[in-house]
Amino acid sequence: MQKTLKVGSRITLQDQLQLMMQIELLNVVFMMNTISIKDI
Repeated sequence: MQKTLKVGSRITLQDQLQLMMQIELLNVVFMMNTISIKDI
């Protein structure tokens, strides 16, 4: 039971990291878009 719990928590940690990376990427793209709009 403990081993499966550790594996499960490890997977959720990876999922959280992936979500954070995706959100940061979206923020960067959004900022780049706003900057390009200001330049025009």
